[in-house]
Amino acid sequence: MQAFKYFVILMIMCVFLAKCENRDNAQVEKASSEMSDIDSFSKQVLQTFALPYNERMKFDSSSLVFYCLKSYDTSSLIEIKKQKDVIRVAYYEILPNYHRFETDYADKNSKLIFFEGYSFTIDSIIWKSIIEQAKIVFDSKEHHDGKKYTDGAVYALYYNSESKHGDSNNEEPFERFNYFLRLQFIDKYIQLRKPIMYKSK
Repeated sequence: MQAFKYFVILMIMCVFLAKCENRDNAQVEKASSEMSDIDSFSKQVLQTFALPYNERMKFDSSSLVFYCLKSYDTSSLIEIKKQKDVIRVAYYEILPNYHRFETDYADKNSKLIFFEGYSFTIDSIIWKSIIEQAKIVFDSKEHHDGKKYTDGAVYALYYNSESKHGDSNNEEPFERFNYFLRLQFIDKYIQLRKPIMYKSK
């Protein structure tokens, strides 16, 4: 009789543990599926700018990608790569003069989209400050105000095998990072764009 009691208790524990494991597996699968959907969207964004991308969306410590998509406003993507002693930056933007959002194609059949690009190098000091600011974004807590935005912003930051995604519900850390980048060099370099005939000799 005593042995039967132990057997019943053991069976109950096995069933309980199996349910817990199934629930944990389901949660992991759900999170994995959500991340897969997010990364698929990110791949589409990179493809919009004709950029080659890591199939697993894993960027190491020598590469950083950040994008900010805004309906009816300027959308942008920045890619920074450190190769030995050279740190190269490619900055792309889609202006609202031509597109209301990133899939508002000028020609749907050919997926024609107009974007502007800027290429330049930065020094290691600026690179370190960018990484410091990126870590602040990664460390920021998730905050959702519960509102639904039909024309909101979408953000993503990839660096050192980490990724952080956001939208208009938790835009503050992403907007601070975006503002930091613009203040550091983007606005300055955009202002330097002048036709050759207007440049001083």
